[in-house]
Amino acid sequence: MTTGFKKIICPTDFSPFSEMVLKKGVELAKLFNAELLLMHVITNPWSDMYSKTKAFENNEKKFLQSSPAEIEAVVVDKLQELLKGFAGDVTATIRVAMLEHTYQGIIDAAEEQDADLIVMSTHGRTGAKRFLTGSVTENVVRKAPCSVLVVRE
Repeated sequence: MTTGFKKIICPTDFSPFSEMVLKKGVELAKLFNAELLLMHVITNPWSDMYSKTKAFENNEKKFLQSSPAEIEAVVVDKLQELLKGFAGDVTATIRVAMLEHTYQGIIDAAEEQDADLIVMSTHGRTGAKRFLTGSVTENVVRKAPCSVLVVRE
């Protein structure tokens, strides 16, 4: 059995808390001289967060419909900005997936990249929303092919 980690996956939802989790992922990557994979899974391409351009009609802000390639480009730009701000001299790559379930994108990446560790946050869903959708983190912990470090909010 080998010790340490060679490839660490750090999924992000672009929230301020996920930036803190990314900092922890970077610290671990530095500690173990590991490669970091920063990723985002697009589950709702029509979300406002993916709109790069806005149009104004009758003083109302409207988001223009974007193609999947345009949405992916927006996400890649956001991931690159995060790496510039936090990764420093860590070897890092980015990945974008467009799937129905976030947890599946994370698990697929871990399997394909032969990851040793996933560093992710709890999302704080409670009540009916958590009951209906489940917890992304919970699903990853149960189904991941590698260790998962969960950082509490």
